[in-house]
Order: sequence, then structure tokens, then C-alpha cells
Amino acid sequence: MCLLQNRGGVTSSGGIYAQKDGSFEESAKLREVLFFADWSQATNLGDNGEIKIGTKLVVSPVEGYEITIVVTELKPFRATDIYKERLEKLGIDPAKTNYKPNAVNRRYAGEGAGPISYYPKEADAGSQWFRIQKASGYNFGKEKVVLQPSGIQMDVGITFSLSATVNDVDVPVNAFIADGESIDNVEFQTMVTNGEPFRLIDMSRVDDTIAATIPIVDPSNFNVLNPNSGYNLNALMNDDTEHSGQNTQIVGPYRTQHKPRGDGKSPLAPILSTRNVTKLSSYTVSDGAQGIMLGFVVAFDAGDAASSYGDAIHGIELTENPKSQAKLDSLVNREQATVSANGKTNSPYLGTVRPDADDIYNKPATSWTGDDNNDSLDIEGDEGEKQLTGGTYPPFYAGVGGLKYNLPVIANTNGANSATVGAWIDFDEDGTFDNSERVTASVTSDGTLDLDFGARKASPKADKLNARVRIASNSAFVQSPIGLAADGEVEDFQIPVVKLEPTADEAKSEGKQGQPQTAKIVLDGDESDGAVNFNKGTKKLDDGTEIEVELDQSTLTLLDADGNEVTEV
Repeated sequence: MCLLQNRGGVTSSGGIYAQKDGSFEESAKLREVLFFADWSQATNLGDNGEIKIGTKLVVSPVEGYEITIVVTELKPFRATDIYKERLEKLGIDPAKTNYKPNAVNRRYAGEGAGPISYYPKEADAGSQWFRIQKASGYNFGKEKVVLQPSGIQMDVGITFSLSATVNDVDVPVNAFIADGESIDNVEFQTMVTNGEPFRLIDMSRVDDTIAATIPIVDPSNFNVLNPNSGYNLNALMNDDTEHSGQNTQIVGPYRTQHKPRGDGKSPLAPILSTRNVTKLSSYTVSDGAQGIMLGFVVAFDAGDAASSYGDAIHGIELTENPKSQAKLDSLVNREQATVSANGKTNSPYLGTVRPDADDIYNKPATSWTGDDNNDSLDIEGDEGEKQLTGGTYPPFYAGVGGLKYNLPVIANTNGANSATVGAWIDFDEDGTFDNSERVTASVTSDGTLDLDFGARKASPKADKLNARVRIASNSAFVQSPIGLAADGEVEDFQIPVVKLEPTADEAKSEGKQGQPQTAKIVLDGDESDGAVNFNKGTKKLDDGTEIEVELDQSTLTLLDADGNEVTEV
């Protein structure tokens, strides 16, 4: 049992990100954003390790982000209001059918007919029926990511309660569900959400042939189930038979097994997600073995600062890509089934480019610029000074007193009512972002913010100052330069430092030509007649502003006749 995954200093638990193990270019393309629940880590299991009402699993894709799964019902489809309403729509009295609101999961025929339970199970990589881990490349190792009833000839259902928090703040859940095994024409499987409609985000295949998923439109396909299961087969059909309920709250039944079209091609198996979900159910009526996989669509934007500055991580909302609107029953180009980062999802972002999904377990090899040109999903390079500021980073003038430093930053609410920006510049170059180096700003509309760091007198040794800017819809998430935020974005970058040459006052000596001349030279300012002040002088900037240029004592050393360092000669 794997209780914790620790990669690159980031810890997760209760689930697993799959490893790529496929032979095709598109294999496991969403492996960095799909977090599969590992049921070996569930609590409150039955005496024999079976799932029961009250079984609980806390999934943490990253420290501070917890998704809680609780099993609330173990009832088959014939106990649901959906089945009852379909019967009534067909003009059939539910009381005269197998509809029973208190029905329990059971085997409906064969030896051992009677109650049946779900058990945590490993994904069987060697099975020809296991779609996702085969050629599609999602490799789960030995983790128990499948929930499967024991035996065959099953009439079962399971309902989950879902909730999530980021640092104890409630956040919505974006869940996905997929088949634990391929679905044949003698198997019925349907999923129900109380959240947003099921969207198609990936398609998995079992071999090097590709055909569209097959919606089940003819109840006679369930010929083996009748009369053994006791169901009215017409009431198993989705109202949207043509597309199996894709883009509705009830999806299925469909078929993903064998090569029934006569063209020798295997149908694709869909991975469907539902956002803002708190209740998710799966129902199966099957003459053979069958299971389900539950997980969560989670993606993060991360900073690329040097390690001493700590990690800043922001959750990214993923929605179906517009290209995914192709219906699963006709979709054969599986690249069209994917997700987009931070569409109009009330998740604010910085700059002109939406944040991409970063691999938080493997930091870029180059600090500060490593993520600038990283392309992920549908985003091409979400960092860099032009997209963040609209131009270039204003330089910081070293050793200049009384001059304010202002940093322009483009901020987008992206549908949120408001957002907060927190920004830090490491003026003292101690390798950390301190509270004294922080400014904040409120965002109520899209546009450029002028972040005012005030008058900063500093003489950096390096030619760049390190900076971090964060944005989130909740101000609590950007009070600190480090940690996890539920939404928004972080950008790390470096500001150029300009070191100005000091100027000196003009002074006249009074000795005669050919004689030694004398003048008073000081470092710290002297208003007496004849003093030459090396810390006085002005420089005009490009915008016309005149600034006082001060002298760093390390720039000039005064020695007396004996070679001793002095401050006045």
C-alpha cells in the first residue's frame, strides 16, 4: 500500500497520478491532471475489506488540498427515481416491475445469487478488457484504483458524497469516472451526477485500431439480461440514446468492447468529468465482471523561483476543450477529447495568457525563466515580461534614495467578482520574500495594476532582483508568498538592476599655478565652502524624472599620504 507519494518535495496521498506506459504518441496525455482514487487507503471498510455505507477515503493531490469521498448508498438502478420515472414515462406501473426503492446490491442469477459487495481492486494490466491501462498508457502499478463487485451477473450501484477544501476553505469538486473494464453488449452501465453535465475529456483505446464509442440504442442488445435481471430493458435506455447522454447529468449505456462493426476496429472508451459535483453515482447490470474508476481532475500552476523562496502553487480549473464537443459516438480522433485550462471559470489569472498546467513534482531546470515557454494542454507559454506587464520590467535603480519603485502587472478576473494580487521583491537579497517586501492590490476589473513598492533605497550586489506575483479570488490565499491557493496564478521573474555612476560637485582651489592645490573631499555630505561631495548629484531618467544619485562607499576609497583609508583629505 502506498500511503504517500513524494516527488520533488511535493506530497500527495489517497490516490495516484498514473505513469505513462503506452506505445502511442497520445498515450496517457492527461496523466499529470487526473488523480485516481486509491481505495487501499480507505477507512471504515467491512470485516472482509468490502466497501460499505460510511466507507471514507480522503484524497490529497497536494498538501493542503483535501477531497473527501464518503459512500452514502449501495443500491442498484432499480431502486432509483430515474428508473421509476422512466417506467412511468413508458406507461408502466412501477409496482408491477422489479422497481424497489429499498433494493440492495445483489447477484441476480447463478451460484451464490444474493447480496454482493464492491471491493478495492488493482487495475489488471494483463487483461484485454482493461481499457485505460492498456494501450492508452495509464499505468497505476499495484494501486487499487478499481471498485469491482465480486463475481458476475450483478445488479449493483454505488453513490459517493464528494467535498473538498484548500487550506480549510471549501472549494468545488471536479470529478471524473471511467470504466473499470470494457463494456459489452450484455452489460449496462450508467453514471449520474448532481453537478454540471458530464463532459468528454479523454478517450482510451485497447489496441492499434480506433473506432467511435457505441451508444446502446436498442434494448435487445441486453438479450442475456432478460429475463434474468428482471429489468424492463426499455427503461434502461438513456433519453438521449443517440449520444448516450453525453453533456447531460445521466450518461450511459454505451459499448466499448470487441470489434462489432465488421471493420476490425475496437471502440474507444470515454473518460467523462463533471464539475461542481457533490453527489456521484454509478450503476451496473452485467452478465460479466465489471468495475468503475473514480478520480479527480486537478491541475496546478507553480512558481519557478529558486528553492530558497519556497513553493507557491495555484489550482487551475480545467474544462472540456471546445473541440471536445464532438459526440463520443462519432469521435475517432481522440486528440479532440481533452481539456482547457482556466476557461471562463471565475478563476483569475495574471497577464494576457491563461496559466498552463505545470508538473509540480518536477521543477524546471532553470529558475525564474524555466516555465516561460512551457506549453501544456492548450496553453503556449504563460509567463514572460511582455505578457505579464504589456512591455518590459521597469529597472530598479541601485543606491537611489527617495525614488518609488512601481511595477505594472496585468490582472484578469476571468469571471470572478473580484481578486487580490500579492507581490514581493527581494530587495535585501537574502533569498526569501519578507513581509516588508510585500504589496497587495484589489482587482475588480480586468486591466493593468500599478503596484507601488514605495521608496526603496537598496544597493543590490546582483544585476537582478528576484520577484513573485500571485493572484487569487480569495485574499487569504495570497497573504503569504508560499503555499497552496485554490485558484489564480503565480509568476516568478527577475527585475533588472541599473547601477548609476555617481557625480561630484565642481570646486575651485586657491593655490597659485605650479603649487600643490588643496580641496576638501567628503563622502557623507558637507555644506561648507570648498567641499566636494561625491554623494550629491542628479540624473535625469527617460521619463524626465530627476533622481539623486548617492555614492556607495565601496565605489571610492580615500587614502592619506601614508596609505591609510580616511573619509576626508
